[in-house]
Amino acid sequence: MINGSGFAGTIADVMVAVGGQSCSVRTVTSETIACVAPLHDAMGPKTVVVSTSTGNSLLGENTSFTYEAQLDSVLPTQGSIGGGTTLTLVGKGFSMRRADLSVYVGGSPCRVETLNYTVVRCITEPSNTTDGHRAEVQIVVGDVKATCAGSCVFKYAAAVTPTLSDAFVACASDATCSVRFEGSGFSIEDQITIASTPCARDPTSNSTHATCFGRIPAGVHVIRLHRPGWGYGVGTPHLPTVQVLSLIHISEPTRRTPI
Repeated sequence: MINGSGFAGTIADVMVAVGGQSCSVRTVTSETIACVAPLHDAMGPKTVVVSTSTGNSLLGENTSFTYEAQLDSVLPTQGSIGGGTTLTLVGKGFSMRRADLSVYVGGSPCRVETLNYTVVRCITEPSNTTDGHRAEVQIVVGDVKATCAGSCVFKYAAAVTPTLSDAFVACASDATCSVRFEGSGFSIEDQITIASTPCARDPTSNSTHATCFGRIPAGVHVIRLHRPGWGYGVGTPHLPTVQVLSLIHISEPTRRTPI
């Protein structure tokens, strides 16, 4: 809404521009003009220009309009303390330019994956505590902090975070390995990687014991567990490792304690 005096004419007689883009006029009276602000890919003050069909300016040169960002919801509302949870943030007044927009969860950056004017998706960092906590979610567009119009909190949930405590490995001469790991909170959806190599889960695995199979190169490797959308598993206190030797025969299981 633009307030003033001396406005006249019909909608067709009045033109409004915000930041150089047309603001679609909806109503005109002698004291107000209502128009729908255009989308902009950058925040900050935008100059407002109001003119008539005869070219007469109806506002002062320093009139401006500042876009505001608003965060309405955060989904999911909880995820792993190990980080890696994909958050979907819904609101308005966001940006199409990644350089203009930052997301923070409990003060830690949330890595932006996709964004538009109304939806942002980002991936959380690990929690700075092991017992879980509630963290405020903030979006900053340019130098403008989005206002919260709904639930803007994410919970790092320790109780439902997959935890790995120990691991055992046995490999054949062709480097095909069977890895058995122990812990809690495992799911059939979990994806296991060792030395950046996918390790296919045995479907008979349960919530505390699981086995996977894969061709793993020689060396000492950390076992990593990721549940799509939910996040990464954690260790007690560290993620366990397995040691794979260069073998010419089937080995006895080798046990490594957590590092």
